[in-house]
Amino acid sequence: MATRVILTYKKQEGSGDFIAMPDDVIQLLDKYKTDGKLIDWSKNEDDADSTVYTMTWQSDEDKDEFRKETKVLEFADLANKHNFDNSITSTLDEFFV
Repeated sequence: MATRVILTYKKQEGSGDFIAMPDDVIQLLDKYKTDGKLIDWSKNEDDADSTVYTMTWQSDEDKDEFRKETKVLEFADLANKHNFDNSITSTLDEFFV
């Protein structure tokens, strides 16, 4: 069963800028899509105070495999520190589609 993941970053008053997803993580997402493990993904920055990443995975196993990738883990650590230092909150929602 496919799984949709929605990762939302929101600025608070006085927050710094959002951290950009590195090219190597974007390339990894594209590889997972080419390999048929990721159905689609998008980034929405229509609201200046939020950034929303939406990823639809073929299965929980594919999603978990991606999350264990070294590049993803390294970016997650950087993003968590950056967000803490810049008063940016994040939420992660997952559900079957």
